[in-house]
Amino acid sequence: MWDSIFQVIQTAGYGGLAIACSASLIAGFLRGFIGFGAALVMTPVLSLVYSPTVAVPIAFLSAVPAVIQLLPPTIKYGERAFVLPLGLTALFASPVGAWLLSNGDPRILKIGISFLILLMAFALFRGWRFKKSPGPAVLGAVGLLSGFLQGLASVGGPPAVAAALSRPGDVYAQRGNILAAAAVLTASNILPLWALGLFKEQTLVLAAILVPPHLIAAWVGNRYFDGRGKTYFHRAAVIMLIAIASTTLILSISDYLTG
Repeated sequence: MWDSIFQVIQTAGYGGLAIACSASLIAGFLRGFIGFGAALVMTPVLSLVYSPTVAVPIAFLSAVPAVIQLLPPTIKYGERAFVLPLGLTALFASPVGAWLLSNGDPRILKIGISFLILLMAFALFRGWRFKKSPGPAVLGAVGLLSGFLQGLASVGGPPAVAAALSRPGDVYAQRGNILAAAAVLTASNILPLWALGLFKEQTLVLAAILVPPHLIAAWVGNRYFDGRGKTYFHRAAVIMLIAIASTTLILSISDYLTG
C-alpha cells in the first residue's frame, strides 16, 4: 500500500503537490470564513497542475471532512425554513444537470445562468435584499437551479448563496444557511462523480494529502469569523460571489467560442 501511495506522489510531482497544498489552505480558509468559494480556488489550480478529471473529485473529497467539521455552526444557525425546500430540490436536480453534461451541449445555458448570477451579485453588492423572507416556492426554485448547476458544472453555490445573503437576518443566520446549502450541494455530487468513475487511486491519495491543510485552514477561517470576521462577512461573501460568477461567465464564453 505504501509503495503505491509513494508512486502516486512521485507521479503527481512534489512541485505540483506544494501548489495543490497552498490552494487547499486558501480554499479551506474561505470555507471556514464565508462558507463557500473553496471550489473556485481548488478546481482551477488543480486542473492546471493535474487535469480536470482529477481536480473535480479532489475538490469534492477535500470538502467532505470540512463540511463535517463545520456542522456545529451549520446546525446552530442554519434555518430549517431555508434549508429544507432548497436542499430537497437541489438533491433532485443535480443528477439532471449531470445527465445534461454527459448527453447535451450546456454551454449556452451556462453563459446565461452565469450572467444572471452576476447581475444578482451586483444587486447584493449595492445593498439589495428581499423585503420579506422568500417562501418555500422561491427557495425550491433556487434549489432546483443550484442542484442543476452543481451537476452540470460543479458551480451550484452562487444561486443558493445569493438567496441566503438576500434574506433578512443577521450574519450568523446568513452564514449558517450558506454552510447548510454547501453541505447539501456537496452531498449531491456523490452519485454523479461515482457514476462517472472519477474516484480513482490517484485521486483518493491526493485528496487524503490535501485534507489536513484544508481542515486546519477551515478551522482558522471559522475562528476568524467568530472574531473580527463577522464584521466583514457580508461584503466578503458578496465579493466572492461576484468573483465566482465572473470567472464562470468568462470560462463559459471562452468554452463556447473555442468549442
